[in-house]
Amino acid sequence: MTNKIPEVHITSSFMKFLNKNDNSITKILDIVSSFKKFTPNTYLYSINNPPPRATYKYTDKLFIGCILHISFNSSSWNSFIGPIPGKQVHMGTS
Repeated sequence: MTNKIPEVHITSSFMKFLNKNDNSITKILDIVSSFKKFTPNTYLYSINNPPPRATYKYTDKLFIGCILHISFNSSSWNSFIGPIPGKQVHMGTS
């Protein structure tokens, strides 16, 4: 049984932010991957890099990018409009 690849829409403006800050995001991801087994270095899952479980929709790297975006823009979790809903990003940090 193959895992279905979740569809996540990343706007061009948010992708621009991710690309601009990719070095910082990757460094944080390296720290996370030192204690978490499956942490792909990509913003989206693909055929070559499927999610480890069917319930996984977002990669850790995308979560880190969203957290940095919220921090850099001094916005709240609830007002964040991005590929991951702000409340879900907040739940992922708990």
